[in-house]
Amino acid sequence: MNKEFAYALEIKNFKLYDEPINPYDIMESFTPPQSYCYIRNEGLFQSK
Repeated sequence: MNKEFAYALEIKNFKLYDEPINPYDIMESFTPPQSYCYIRNEGLFQSK
């Protein structure tokens, strides 16, 4: 995809745990925080 702009978030205080944490053990209805939306000049068009 050839795009003129891209955005990123910097993680300043990254912590690597000795043992990985399974989020499903903490939150039964866990959903990874991955989402996007399409925006047109008229405003919000679609969100997923």
